[in-house]
Amino acid sequence: MAIKSTKKVTGSSSKSSLKKTVKTFKSKAANDTSPKAGVKSKKQKPARPADTEKVEQHADLQFNLRKSEKGRVRVSVAVFSGVEYLDVRHMYKNKDEEWLPTKKGCAVPLDLARKLHTRLGKLLKKAEKAGLDIGADA
Repeated sequence: MAIKSTKKVTGSSSKSSLKKTVKTFKSKAANDTSPKAGVKSKKQKPARPADTEKVEQHADLQFNLRKSEKGRVRVSVAVFSGVEYLDVRHMYKNKDEEWLPTKKGCAVPLDLARKLHTRLGKLLKKAEKAGLDIGADA
């Protein structure tokens, strides 16, 4: 595989740099015998572990906030890989009228949940003082 430059390059440093690049490419292409010689491949993503571990939900440790007719936010305590999480997840209603989780949401390790609660309370107080409508207490 040979590449010829049709672009006219001015200046000696640019010309020698281009020659080195073309020479390097030619030598790499000559040594490569694969069918995709000279074509960069995409980086491979690391293999994900088998999805054998399921998220265990505690039915008595959850509540739902209605977002719309077909959407809600579920707040629950879940266990994954032996770690307990506070899981805040958007849910949707499928054709069979079942509530299923989406990728939209976050899981906070339970040991950080207390800090999140405290700081969220402070943030809401500041927002209220700033005149923002934070909704009524439920």
